[in-house]
Amino acid sequence: DHYQIELDDMLDLSEMRHDLMDRVTAVINKAIEQRNQFENYSYLWTENRAEFLRQFLLYNHVLTQEEIENAGEEGVPECPPTLEQFKEQMDTYETLYDEVAALPDVYVFDQWFRLSIRPFKQNLLNVVRKWSLMFKTHLIDHVTNSLKNLQDFIKVTTSGLSVEVEDGDYEGLVACMGHLLNVRDRAATTDEMFEPLK
Repeated sequence: DHYQIELDDMLDLSEMRHDLMDRVTAVINKAIEQRNQFENYSYLWTENRAEFLRQFLLYNHVLTQEEIENAGEEGVPECPPTLEQFKEQMDTYETLYDEVAALPDVYVFDQWFRLSIRPFKQNLLNVVRKWSLMFKTHLIDHVTNSLKNLQDFIKVTTSGLSVEVEDGDYEGLVACMGHLLNVRDRAATTDEMFEPLK
C-alpha cells in the first residue's frame, strides 16, 4: 500500500532527489544574492523625505550624529543650500533613475529559475521620481512665492509712488520717500532673485 519506503530505498532516485535539492538551494542562494544587491536602494524608502528636505534647506545636507554632538548646545550653524547644490541633488536622483531603469526586468539563474523584478523596479522608479520631484517642487514653489511677493511689492510701491505730492504736504512726501526707501532696500533681494537667470 505504501510506496514511500521502497522509493527511499532506490539509490538512483535518492541521488536525483539530492541533486535536485542541491540545485534548488544553489539557485535560491543566487536569487537571495541578487535581492541583497537591491538593499543599496533601501534608503529611498526608509529615509523620511520631508525630514531630509528640512535638513537640506537648513544645512545643505543631512546632519550626522557626530555633527550634532560636536555642535553642543549652540547647535549646528545653518548654511542654506546654493542653487548648485539643489542641482547636484536633482542630478543625483536623475542618474539614479536611469540606473534603475537600466536594470533588467527578469533575471534567470541556472537557465531555469526566473526572477521577475518588474513590480519592484516600477515602484523603485516611482520612489526615485518622488525624491527628485521633492527638490524641483520646492524650487518651483520658492520661485512662485518670490515672484508673487515681488508682484505685490510692485503694486503697493507703484500705487504709493503714483500719488501726487502737493506743495507743503509733508506726510505725502514722507510716504513717497518711504516707498523709495523700500525700493532701495528691496533692490539687492530682487537682484539676487534673478541672478541665476544671468
